[in-house]
Amino acid sequence: MDITVTLFFSQKIDGIVLYQERDEYGNDVGVSAKRLPVAYLLVDVPCGVAPSTSQPRFSPGATFPPANRPLQDHLQSLKGLHEHIQNSPSFLEAMSDLHVLLYLATNDALPLTIEQLEPLLQAVRTRDEDAAESWRSEGHVATLLQLAACDHNSPAANSSSESGVWTCQLCTFHNAAPLDSCEMCAMPRNNAM
Repeated sequence: MDITVTLFFSQKIDGIVLYQERDEYGNDVGVSAKRLPVAYLLVDVPCGVAPSTSQPRFSPGATFPPANRPLQDHLQSLKGLHEHIQNSPSFLEAMSDLHVLLYLATNDALPLTIEQLEPLLQAVRTRDEDAAESWRSEGHVATLLQLAACDHNSPAANSSSESGVWTCQLCTFHNAAPLDSCEMCAMPRNNAM
């Protein structure tokens, strides 16, 4: 059976989604999407490869946790930002992590605007250590980094403050410790990580 690529997938007849396929007689027929062929679920995503002569913009040894997919005891936080900066060989190397840059723009304590981040982005682009250190001493950045240092050094941060949440294995939502099931998907806690 030959399945055509041209779909009228959005067509609904009485609430049924249909796709188009060619039957054994060569006729184009609409078929219920309840038995959707696997071929429609396969997606080819081409990707480019940077020329081997260019230096990578982001650090290959990036360790800052990614946003929206946190693992247990590996969450984006001011404490994590401070530890990441302390464990990196240089400030520029610490900032050459896409997840750090996103966190700087979206953190809850003091999110930085694109205008405030632009000098740092330029320093990362050009691998300019002096420009990164200069950006580090700006007022809004120094305030955020001081908040991160304070959060790292506070006794509450060193105790089990992050153990007050548990991550749902199904939807990765962070739930409060007293809850027995996930607030988002109602998955029981004993099935969570």
